[in-house]
Amino acid sequence: AEDSLMLGAFCNGKEYPEQLEFLKVIVDSGAAVSALPTDACKQYPLTWHEDKGREYYAANGTRVLDEGRRQPELWTSDGKKRQIAFSVAKVRKPLFSVSKSIDLGNRIVFDADGSYIEDKANGEQTVIDRENGVFTMKFWVAPKPIKEGADVQQLAPFGHGGASGSQDRPPIRPVRT
Repeated sequence: AEDSLMLGAFCNGKEYPEQLEFLKVIVDSGAAVSALPTDACKQYPLTWHEDKGREYYAANGTRVLDEGRRQPELWTSDGKKRQIAFSVAKVRKPLFSVSKSIDLGNRIVFDADGSYIEDKANGEQTVIDRENGVFTMKFWVAPKPIKEGADVQQLAPFGHGGASGSQDRPPIRPVRT
């Protein structure tokens, strides 16, 4: 299963004995900000940002309070590291803001033959899946820390980058004993 427990995970030459959290992010052209449920990616600190305390409105009219920011490091299905700065709020599912991403130099293509985010500076693409009419991206949340310099590309909202790959499995393998 996508969100199964992976013990003895191994990625990029490092071994992680803990569970890797699976994150399916809805790509939303109507979202003003990228939003993350309060209980997601808890190994990353909740930090202050200029919109903390701001109210947003969900599609059903419910008011949602911005509780701060989390910037989890994420692995794509093909093992590339990415980062998204999310506003944390009482939302049901993670949302990726198309608007914020294109403001940072990305092109987002929705097409029946394949959807993706493209970094206009270098042409790299991040695959967007289409499931039951909903566009999503699949990530595995990296245990802290894996960042090594500038090798983590940000997708939104404070950078741009991309990755390819759409396999439905984490970029890790169980350590065999």
